[in-house]
Amino acid sequence: MTSVDDYDEEYDSARLSGTNAVVEFYNSYAEEYERILDEQVFFWIGEYSAGVLWKVMTDKKTDEEKANLAVLDVACGTGKTGEFLKEVGFSIVDGCDPALKMVEIAKQKKIFRDIHIGQMGPNPEDGFKTIPDGTYDGLLCVGCLTRGAAAVKDALPEFVRVLKKGGYGVYVISQSLNKIDALKDHLKYFESQQLDIITIEKKFYRIYNEVTTYCHVYIVQKM
Repeated sequence: MTSVDDYDEEYDSARLSGTNAVVEFYNSYAEEYERILDEQVFFWIGEYSAGVLWKVMTDKKTDEEKANLAVLDVACGTGKTGEFLKEVGFSIVDGCDPALKMVEIAKQKKIFRDIHIGQMGPNPEDGFKTIPDGTYDGLLCVGCLTRGAAAVKDALPEFVRVLKKGGYGVYVISQSLNKIDALKDHLKYFESQQLDIITIEKKFYRIYNEVTTYCHVYIVQKM
């Protein structure tokens, strides 16, 4: 059984090698992933963020409207965040992730309507090609916008593309990414009125290498 310290050490090494190495790292830890991250108190931020998404999306909606909301769990992994989305009240939840062994575990939980394969990156072949434009009322992304995984500048075009007009995004940006650069990556979307910012919250993220880390939770709306 892998220790948290060994997991963190291997994760740091994978992040230095780039996105493909990170995907393979997650594949290699698919069976132990939830146990290890539970020890790091990581899943709290996913549960919290799912609740935030439900709150902003369901305000003043009828029960019928709530039941028809379709949301995307970006970088769904083994489906833990998808479980939180279901628990807060969403009926229609899809996932997307590049790590096939993680996806296999997520499928076994039978919480997702569909899971799309792909990753957010700078290359033309990157993205979730099986997701049509304007598909989702909301999206949640936890644990992906971090050093060595997905860059904010690569994620935002896909977030904007897959959301419906008026749809909401809640996503967590790790403190391993420069907070000023992350904000700058948003500016063109704010200036062009593709996105409106609702709020940015600083929250506990997880215990990493025995250190308490924090993150920023972005809540935005597609205009």
